[in-house]
Amino acid sequence: MTLARNALTPFLLVSLAFHLMFLVRWPARAPRERVPEEIPVTVLPAPQESAPRPAPAGTEAPSRPAETAAATPKRATPATEVPRLQPSAPVAAEEHPSRVEVAKARVIETEPAPTRPLPKLKDLLPNAYNFSAEQLGGREGSIRLDSKDPKYVPYLTLIKQAVEVEWSYPPVALQYGLQGALLVEFTILGNGQVEDVRILRSSGYTVLDKEATRALRAAAPFPPIPPRVGKSPLPIVATFVYSDKRVRYEVAP
Repeated sequence: MTLARNALTPFLLVSLAFHLMFLVRWPARAPRERVPEEIPVTVLPAPQESAPRPAPAGTEAPSRPAETAAATPKRATPATEVPRLQPSAPVAAEEHPSRVEVAKARVIETEPAPTRPLPKLKDLLPNAYNFSAEQLGGREGSIRLDSKDPKYVPYLTLIKQAVEVEWSYPPVALQYGLQGALLVEFTILGNGQVEDVRILRSSGYTVLDKEATRALRAAAPFPPIPPRVGKSPLPIVATFVYSDKRVRYEVAP
């Protein structure tokens, strides 16, 4: 048995060496070439540009950007998100006032102008006109309507109030801005009747002078002269001052 194994050993070694040489000389298998696959390509017709719709009447057609010459292709950049513009506030409210504002304006326009109060009777002449009755040709012993003598004040106050009710600023004088001061002398009889109304110093305007004398006659008869006055008839000198302030009339103290 041992002899048989020893006899096969050289044979196996020779066979192994032969197979190794065969394997070494065996040509390497060439890699199989990959055949490119055919990709089907379909040519589609170019889309036709649709004709722009006609703009409605009364609106302007949007202007198309001018076509520029073909430029060299640039590398495309990713599109960035453009923020939406908030619609601006309508300005129609400023151009066209609301109905409420129009109504308010009409009410203001139709409201009558405030009536100006009538001027009050002023007894004290300004310094430029502060003359005595005698200097202006008045009667001796005349009493000024602004006298502070306690004996005359109650009765003279009644006369002033009665004249102020009748006295007014002539509209034509207000229209043309006529102003002035006049000194008037009048006599009150014992029964309150008035006589001898005369102008000692004119205002410079006939319309103002006539209104003052008219107011004196219209206010008569006055209350009868009380006994405490101690004088009858009673000559009085009064000053009428027309002063159109256009805002308000100052009342004499």
